[in-house]
Amino acid sequence: MYPDERVIAQWENIRDHVFGAKGETADNDTLGQDMRLVIATAMVGRFVWIERHEEYHDGLRAVGLDVESL
Repeated sequence: MYPDERVIAQWENIRDHVFGAKGETADNDTLGQDMRLVIATAMVGRFVWIERHEEYHDGLRAVGLDVESL
């Protein structure tokens, strides 16, 4: 599988996941399509997500992305 195909597959896995304060699936989409694509790319590339603390970080950890909350 090519890298782009892996990103698409990962995006498909997370596109319906919405991250609430505790990483739980919610009824409303709090992450836009572009953000989910960036997250999928980070997961495929095995990057570490580093940014100031956000409520959805627990959700990122739940789907397997390493997150460093500042």
